[in-house]
Amino acid sequence: CGAKTPQDVYADAVKKQSELKDMHAISDIDMDVSFMGVSMPVAMTVDMLAKNSGQSDMQMQMDMSMEMMGMTLDMGSYYADGWMYMDVLDTKAKTEMPLEDAMGQQMQLDLSGLNTEDMVELTMEDGEDGAKVLHFTVDGQLLTDSLSQITGAAFTTLRVKTPAARQGT
Repeated sequence: CGAKTPQDVYADAVKKQSELKDMHAISDIDMDVSFMGVSMPVAMTVDMLAKNSGQSDMQMQMDMSMEMMGMTLDMGSYYADGWMYMDVLDTKAKTEMPLEDAMGQQMQLDLSGLNTEDMVELTMEDGEDGAKVLHFTVDGQLLTDSLSQITGAAFTTLRVKTPAARQGT
């Protein structure tokens, strides 16, 4: 029995995560975005807490920070009881959201929505605490689609819903 490959470790992590009902996931994403022939670096951090994932009483809190062109955009959201509360650009919004839609947003941020076939490169190193740390590059179009879903939902909500206070866990 040889050492596990990065693909094996990733598959084990996806399986273990699929069995979790409560989780804390942090994603650090560095990307280059091209628009009208101009490329710019964008750094994004997403911190997600989920409780009773996939259950009718699921609760989820996400905080996202995106840095580009010397500016930082912070967005926060909280989901509970069929409602999504959002705070984007100091504007608060509340919108009714089916559990399936909230789960779709969660899948954009955890491992469950990403296959090794979507990865251009996957490497592994030992972390300080003995855990395996995976580094990977995702197909650009897939990342663009995921980011558009996450940020698009936030801005769509802000345009059409009444402001409401954001809640936390």
